[in-house]
Amino acid sequence: MITNFSLAVAKRILLEKLGEGVNAICSPFSISAILNSVVAGAEGATLKQLLGVLEYKSLNDITKTVSLQSMSSKGGGPTIYFTNGVWVSKLFPLKPSYRDFIKTVENTKVEEVDFQNEAVEEKINLWAKKATKGLIKNLFSSGTIPKDTISIISNALYFKGDWENPFDASETRNEDFQLLSGQIAQAPFMNQIDDYYDFGSFEGYKVLKMCYKNGTDANSLATAINGQQERCFSMYVFLPDEKDGLPNLIENIKFQNLFNEQMKLDTVRISPLSIPRFEFSCECELSNIMKMLGLTLPFEHNNELTGMVYGSNFEVTSMLQKSYIETNEEGTEAASAIGMICSASPYKPPPVEFVADHPFMFIIKEEFTGCILFMGTIINPPPSTN
Repeated sequence: MITNFSLAVAKRILLEKLGEGVNAICSPFSISAILNSVVAGAEGATLKQLLGVLEYKSLNDITKTVSLQSMSSKGGGPTIYFTNGVWVSKLFPLKPSYRDFIKTVENTKVEEVDFQNEAVEEKINLWAKKATKGLIKNLFSSGTIPKDTISIISNALYFKGDWENPFDASETRNEDFQLLSGQIAQAPFMNQIDDYYDFGSFEGYKVLKMCYKNGTDANSLATAINGQQERCFSMYVFLPDEKDGLPNLIENIKFQNLFNEQMKLDTVRISPLSIPRFEFSCECELSNIMKMLGLTLPFEHNNELTGMVYGSNFEVTSMLQKSYIETNEEGTEAASAIGMICSASPYKPPPVEFVADHPFMFIIKEEFTGCILFMGTIINPPPSTN
């Protein structure tokens, strides 16, 4: 289950990177997955807020999320790998109920570490590098994990798929690409002539569906294999009609209803098909975006993330996602890793009012021996003699 909230976060990432003038990629699935890990450890108003923004009716909805471990197509289809990891302080062991959840429901690797003395960044970076086939090498820069960290919750996603209709590399050539500023840049364009694709034209934009090879008929919605439905993977390219129309498209398109019956595509002959070859990385700090969208309580010290570990109150202090994609004549390779830092922050209780404006008692005591030197009451403070 990809939640509407995760899609809203992804939308804000795209708009944020658009404002910075850089390419963007993120993983709504991994965002949903890591938020599920927070839901499982929350209570009170924080749990209520999480269930609300994720549109879950109860904790049982977590177990209904899609498992990508079983998504890889059989018979030569795309390679899919998804894994979770939790690194927890040796001083704050995981509660059995939470450990059982992340191990049985999320199939999570759990490792106890010493955040005070170990180079935990190296451990997590090696794990992320292995999980993403070397595409995400440094999820956390050296020294970025605070010493007071209680746990790091992370996941990694890897995808590699070949096109059903691969491009001929000899037809790739540099062509003009118009930037949002109106300037022209040169980019390597992959080209095809007279191939059939699913295509649709809508108000303000066009959509092209490019299927990845399944080992069977990639254009079928699903093929029954051993009593199960084979997964089909595709890339959808949304092309605005206006050269500078991308900001308006992202701002106004309804991602949560994107693939319903209203976006009907027909198989048509495309000639020519010309699309840039691209390769880039992207990173984004997600916590501020989530706060802006209304998910605030997990990032506050409110004593309601108590279901994860014993012995401390904590909050989510940062959430970083790094992603990579390469799309070329053969297909697409992409990866994403996300890391959420949960730390114990200094707790400053609200000030307590103490105004001695009515009768009171006082005691003067020697603390080591416990000897009470004086006791008294004030029922009518004498007026000042000055």
